[in-house]
Amino acid sequence: MTVANIKKQALALKPAQRIRLVQEIWDSIAAEPENVEVPEEHLRLIEERLREHERDPDGVITLAELKRRVKRNLTRKRAK
Repeated sequence: MTVANIKKQALALKPAQRIRLVQEIWDSIAAEPENVEVPEEHLRLIEERLREHERDPDGVITLAELKRRVKRNLTRKRAK
């Protein structure tokens, strides 16, 4: 079976079934993270961000602050 055939069959599914299929595929990939190759560009980005953090460790916000800001922005958007 080819990828094109699998795609054709997947697209024939109802949206909820396709979502479930994607979840199943993702779970199978996540179960073996050691087999997932990380692209060089992603590694470079991680290294760059780590260097930025090392230069300015106080230039970050906490997860709690991030959540507060996201909730505030969502509330504002819903009010419009």
